[in-house]
Amino acid sequence: MCLFGALLIWFTAARFECLMVELQNTADIRMLAPYIEKHLRLKRYAEEVADCFRFMVLFVIAACMFVITICALAIVINTPLIAKMLFAGITASLLMYIYMYAWPADHMKEMSLKFSQSVYDLPWYEHTATMQKNLLNILIYQKPVILSISCLLPELSLRYYCSVSCIIVRAFIKRLALRLILQLFELSNFKNNSVNLI
Repeated sequence: MCLFGALLIWFTAARFECLMVELQNTADIRMLAPYIEKHLRLKRYAEEVADCFRFMVLFVIAACMFVITICALAIVINTPLIAKMLFAGITASLLMYIYMYAWPADHMKEMSLKFSQSVYDLPWYEHTATMQKNLLNILIYQKPVILSISCLLPELSLRYYCSVSCIIVRAFIKRLALRLILQLFELSNFKNNSVNLI
């Protein structure tokens, strides 16, 4: 089910891209109305896809972050090296799981914005003022299709993924440094106790 959501988001982004190619290959700018209608239908479809998978993505991110936190704690505490390697592998695979949604969502946002750029690339300046106004309306009212949850997830994108990854790495490094300091402190206490016994 989770892979299906990512594939459906990719499919939506591919449909935006196909529409852009069709628009760029059109010879007559007066045939723009069907493409705009297709774009509006496709944008509604993309928003429906984002609405359908919004809470599933939130659940995936929350579950992955919870398990990654537990794995980071298990890596930091005194566990065997094999267990630490296992938890590091689990953390890496869960980060890839989040990436599986972030990349297509970012691509869908980018493709929904590129449609207006492809309209701008048409020879609009050679036509009447009315046609230029219509094209200007297309360019002005473009809002990207994003996968977000208000107050919880501002926008699922590669930027969000990188920020989450950086937070995880920073937290892991801080815990590892704390563990190292504790081990050094225990080692110094052990040496002091052994010197006092002699």
